[in-house]
Amino acid sequence: MLNKEIIRAQYIYSDVEPTIQSLNDIIDICEKFKEEGGDRLLYALSMRHWTLAQVERFTGYLADCRRKMEAELARLRKFQETFNRSFATDHNDHFNSVEILLRQIRSHTSPLKTLFGRTTERYHKPTAAQMETYQMESKPVREASVMGNAECPRSLFGIDDPSIPAQVRGLFHELEQFFAAEQECMECCLKVLNEEESIRQDPVLCHFLLDSCLHEIYERLRSVTVLMSDETIDFLKTENPPYRLSLHCATDEAFAQEGFHKYNRAAMEYYSLIRMYDAQHQFRLDSEEIALWGRQPEVVAPIKYALQHFDELLPPDFRQKLMGRYMYYFCRWALPGNVKRAVAYFHTHYRGSRKLVKYAAVASYALEYDDRDPRVADFNQALQTMTASVGTAAHAV
Repeated sequence: MLNKEIIRAQYIYSDVEPTIQSLNDIIDICEKFKEEGGDRLLYALSMRHWTLAQVERFTGYLADCRRKMEAELARLRKFQETFNRSFATDHNDHFNSVEILLRQIRSHTSPLKTLFGRTTERYHKPTAAQMETYQMESKPVREASVMGNAECPRSLFGIDDPSIPAQVRGLFHELEQFFAAEQECMECCLKVLNEEESIRQDPVLCHFLLDSCLHEIYERLRSVTVLMSDETIDFLKTENPPYRLSLHCATDEAFAQEGFHKYNRAAMEYYSLIRMYDAQHQFRLDSEEIALWGRQPEVVAPIKYALQHFDELLPPDFRQKLMGRYMYYFCRWALPGNVKRAVAYFHTHYRGSRKLVKYAAVASYALEYDDRDPRVADFNQALQTMTASVGTAAHAV
């Protein structure tokens, strides 16, 4: 059996740990290569007795990897644009966000692990029995690699010295591009992770993302609730992690902060089904109303009541050509985030005597809308007065 200290010194592993510190370490290594890359490469080649043929083959390997890395970086940039715009992410029950990103950049991490492994002085993986016997702590390969953080003496000759073979200089120039690509990738990952943490600290933004997530699911699954039963919903309530969390959160903002990037899409879909089913039965909403106001079902009754009495909200000097203005005021109050959908709902459920106008005529008043306008203030006050008896305190403009 190997000596205990030898095993401790030699046991290294090649995986990149799913931590922010690992990404920062790799960035530091890339920066270090800019200053010490020539010395480290020359020492690594002499230490492992590389032949010129091996140098040429590895240069070709890195060039091929770099082409894949460029394509992967383009995909990562697209992933970066959408990752923090989604409330739910798949597999977050099992993987943290760093792991998700590392799985997106395997073309970057795989050749990096190969490079570190080929420039390590000793590489030994003990058996499971040895690990248990000596209670060994693991050591990342980047800490043992000369191209990583291992100690490296300065070379007597620089990489550009005429005595250095052209193949070695070619490998060095390929490594310069390789480490530049690695650094760009890791910095992109860190940007995503820092943005994620920033969002998590913002309750308003977290709530907005939750709202967008639920709205998209409501639109897609609003007709599914007719297939659900009380028994199914009761089972989901006991098994659905987002719903159990929501019971312990005082507000939607608190739930959004706690749940951001914590649950996968399937869990959020089941949570949405629970909310839709409860809203449908407690507030008697149809599928369209669930899609529009399922996140705030208590506001539907005041909206429907105000719509039934819309003609009473119009001023005494009302003229038909101003119908679009007052429809805009109403729809902006009823559904501020989607006036167009509110106009469609208005057309479907309005039962008054006035002639309605199309969406284009309603939307034309968006630019002139101002909360400080006396006409807007009077209309909103009339809405609040009318709907006060049906519980619109939370829906006041």
